This record gives sequence, C-alpha cells and structure tokens, in this order.
Amino acid sequence: MAASISTNTSSEEQAETASVGSYSVLLASCVEILLCLFGTVGNSLTIVVICKSKSLQVVSNFLLASLAFADLLVSAVLVPMRASQHMATYRGTTVPTMVIEIAGFIGRVNIIASISSLAAMSIDRYVALSHPIFYLSSVKFAKGQVSLAIALIWIVALIVTFLPKFPGVSDKPFLAFFVGFVLLVTLIIAVTYYKIFKIASKAIRERRTNSRFASKVVRLSFVAALEPKLCHYVDKQQTDRDVRVQKGERKAAGTIAFVIGAFIILVYPRIILILYHFATPETTKSKEARFWIRILLYSNSVVNPPLYAWRHNEFKRKFKKFFLKCWRCCLCQKLKVLRKSSSNKTVNFGLGEGWGAVAQILTLKVIKFESYLVFEPLSQLLQLLLENVRLEVKSFQS
Repeated sequence: MAASISTNTSSEEQAETASVGSYSVLLASCVEILLCLFGTVGNSLTIVVICKSKSLQVVSNFLLASLAFADLLVSAVLVPMRASQHMATYRGTTVPTMVIEIAGFIGRVNIIASISSLAAMSIDRYVALSHPIFYLSSVKFAKGQVSLAIALIWIVALIVTFLPKFPGVSDKPFLAFFVGFVLLVTLIIAVTYYKIFKIASKAIRERRTNSRFASKVVRLSFVAALEPKLCHYVDKQQTDRDVRVQKGERKAAGTIAFVIGAFIILVYPRIILILYHFATPETTKSKEARFWIRILLYSNSVVNPPLYAWRHNEFKRKFKKFFLKCWRCCLCQKLKVLRKSSSNKTVNFGLGEGWGAVAQILTLKVIKFESYLVFEPLSQLLQLLLENVRLEVKSFQS
C-alpha cells in the first residue's frame, strides 16, 4: 500500500506517464515548457523588484519573496525535469532515477514552504489590522525578525521532506504526516482570515456610521482654544492618512487572500488524491488523474506574479518599469546598429549619395526619439521602404 501512495519512485512515475498515452504526454510537455518560461520570468522579476525597491521592503513583501522563491524552484528546476521526463517517454527512452526523485523532493518542499509562507503572511495581515500602531512601529520594517521567520520556514520544509530518508520512516506514515501538516496549516490560515474578515467588516460598519469622528472631539477640544483652524487641518490630515494606511493594509490582505485561494484551488486536488489513495487502491483512471493534477499543481507557481500586478499598484508600476527598461535596452542596441549602418550611405542602401543622405537623416530622426517604443516599427518600415526603392532603381537601370 505504501508503494501505491508514493509519489517519488521512478517505476511508479514511469507507469503513471505511460498510462496517459503519447499525445497527452507531448501536450503535457508543451504546457510544462510554457509554465517554466512564464513562472521563471514572473517569480524572478518579483524577487528582483522586492530586493531593488526600498518602498517594497516590508515584512509582508519579504514573505512574498519567500513564496516567489519556492515557486521559482518549481518553475526553473522541477518543471523542466518533468518536461524532460515526459519528452523521454514520448521518444521511448527514460531519464535517470535521480532526476525523478529530485523532482518529487522539490515538489514537496515547495508545498510545505509555500503554505508555511502563506500562514506567516496571514498572521502578518492579522497583526497589521488588529494592532496597527504596534505593527507600524515594531513589525512592518523588522527585517531581522522576518529573515529569521523565513529561515525557520525553509528549515521546517527541508526537515519534513527529508523524513522518509531517515531509518524506520516508511512512506505511508510520512504521507499521513505530510497531509496532516498541510491541513493543520490550512486551518490556521482559515482561522486567521476569519478574524481578518471580522476586523474588516467592523471597520466598514464604523466608517458608514461615522463613528470615528466621535473620537476626534477629545483631540479637537484639547487644542481648539489655541488654534482651531490649524487643529482642524492637522486632524483632517491625520485622519486621511490613517484611512489610507488602513485601506492599504486591507487591500494587501485581500491580495494574500487571492494567493491563498489560488493555492487551495490548484494544490489541494493533489492532497485530496493522496487522501483518496489511502482508502482506495490506484487504478488507471486515478493514475491519469494524478498526471494532470500535477500539471495543475505546477501552474500554481505561475499565477502569483500576475495577481501581485493586478492587486498591488506598486508592483504593477515596478513591473512595467522593469519591462520598459529591458525593452528599451534591446531597442537601443537595434538603433545603434541602424546608426552605424546609416553612416555608410552607399553600401547599405545602394542608392547613391543623395538617397543615402536621406536615409541617414530619417534614421537619425528615429534615433532621436529612441525612448519611445513606437519608433522601432517606424525604423523597420523605413528600411523596408528604402530597400524596395533601391531594387526598383536597379531594375530600371538594367
């Protein structure tokens, strides 16, 4: 029975892959290649943006970086291994057993590290909303404490995943512990977000009834005799700032809720299938289901960066800035080539000195506006137009 539940033995992996058919294996390989590309780019970009932007270097985003690193391991290491395994099966060959075992190991580390990071992020959001003053003064920018928490998350993930390697630990008890750990952490997340929901609901009710203005009476009366207008202005500014901060914290909690929802939708089918195999022997249908459920699990490592960009304006701006910077670097390299080619008026265009001068002027006009992306297709169109004119002149002369 233990062997039937195991997910990291080479013979079982190959039997599972063989049960779905060659075309399904080929389709899975293509999907995995796409997941590898998008997941590697998205999660790498998330980590780089957090490390480079001081405005994003807060506790919640460091935990996001930990989650992105776990997803990066899957998209950059595990998924290519699975794709190579599936391509080998499609070609009728095999891959080394070590590759399959490493892939299974990384998959389990990813699940434990991801769900532990999500639990830490949930607790962080709860503290931010329930104790905002304490959070702002002692927690939000505590890099040392969050570094320790992230290190603890990864140590626990590695220890739990290494358990089957210890003497006397069989696969079935380990899987029971693994599933129990995931369910326990999920329960912690659910309880935490239930409390967050209650706090958010209470804040909405208080805002609707304008109860927060009652607390301003004491502050206003204390200094109103000194300078009523200044007091009202300062109090209004402070209130607006507090409202913006609380709104931002609630939006961050909503973003993490979406990430948790994606995790449950994409990862929990695998957990449910493990539980199913505890009670029921594997069949061809269940092996085929497990094959596609793994693809679903891998896709969880791709969805988080788009969620950050959709929900978090600062991430959206940083992502756009990074992509524009990369695109402009490529554009500048192309325009440098055009600039160099435009210096030779007769070789590149073959139209004599007059046409070469026109080409140089027009190309340099494009280079002058090289920071605008729209001028790249214009420069290409210009080159194509001049090439057609050159061919027509040659045909006319001949």
